Amino acid sequence: MKITFDLTDAYNPHDGITVLLKNIISRLYDCDIKVGALIGINEKKNYYKKYFSDNFPNIRNIVIKKTFIPRRFIPQIYNRYLPIGYRKIFNNSDVFVYFYNHIPKSNVMGKKVVVIHDLTPLKIQEYSTKRNLYLNRFNYTIENSDLILTVSEYSKEDIIKTFPQANGKVKVIYSAVDITRFSEIIEKDKQEKVQNKYNLPPKYILFVGQVRENKNLKRLLKAYSALPEAIKNEYGLVYANSNQELKDFAKELKVEKRVRLLNGIEDEDLVAVYKMSSAFALVSLNEGFGTPLIESMGAGVPVICSNISCLPEVVGNAAVLVDPYSEEDIANGLKRILKDNELRKDLIKKGYERIKLFTWENTAQKFKDYLKELIGRVNG
Repeated sequence: MKITFDLTDAYNPHDGITVLLKNIISRLYDCDIKVGALIGINEKKNYYKKYFSDNFPNIRNIVIKKTFIPRRFIPQIYNRYLPIGYRKIFNNSDVFVYFYNHIPKSNVMGKKVVVIHDLTPLKIQEYSTKRNLYLNRFNYTIENSDLILTVSEYSKEDIIKTFPQANGKVKVIYSAVDITRFSEIIEKDKQEKVQNKYNLPPKYILFVGQVRENKNLKRLLKAYSALPEAIKNEYGLVYANSNQELKDFAKELKVEKRVRLLNGIEDEDLVAVYKMSSAFALVSLNEGFGTPLIESMGAGVPVICSNISCLPEVVGNAAVLVDPYSEEDIANGLKRILKDNELRKDLIKKGYERIKLFTWENTAQKFKDYLKELIGRVNG
């Protein structure tokens, strides 16, 4: 089976979409794989070839197409056409796979498969001015794809409810966790090195993810600020990513000295940052899957998360569930998970059991089976 993957957006190593893509590709041992990516006019081909070679070591056929525009305008290219030189790499494949919610307008040969993680751009204020643009892109993608993959039953139902023409095309492949990696023992000197590197508090609540409106990060900050002083004196709050707006908001809430709003965590330090945390919080308003939840469980960290969207489906009974629209409920959940030692032990134990459902081997096999079924259906 010949498969071509478009890696144009696969640059954030901690993004749940990129994690899914990387781990699936690395397990397609018996497939003929090609990858391609568009880059901006000021970007260097050699840098990206090395990046993809390092992150996708089982790929030898890498095509990088330099465009005549800056990177921020590349999505507009996708909305209209694929450059001819780049389009050619897809014409000798059985399947063209696009992992980032949309497929570009093109007449490439072979079947088109898209991974739609969720419909967040249609749901939150952050994207409201571009809602029609996203709606048109989703409509085009769904109508012109041969197979739609998504990462939870919740997202599958949401896609079909919003776009009835998707019915019959949507299949679920869960994301997963590298249990061996996240369960490794971190030596004390490594912990101290990472703690000093990021200036982490001795004890802290952790959030890992992108800074987006659906992550509900301001409300989590407000819930933290409402905690009793004794708890805030003992536990800090750490965001793996942040922006100036969040930093200003922390000052407004007078908790800036108790929180660490980072600008990213290097991949080599991520497991240590997880394992040193006292609790992990993901109180999103909407998610496709929520990969950091199972990463936290794999690291032996108790989890608090929203009681809506796909998150209850992912965590089962292995987390404290809270109303993400209620700062009071979030704060009460944080108090429970930080101060009730029996609850913490129970959640950690249940978390270890829960993540056994989410293995990369199972995810990659399902992915391959769905593609084979698609090709067989076409050739049969």
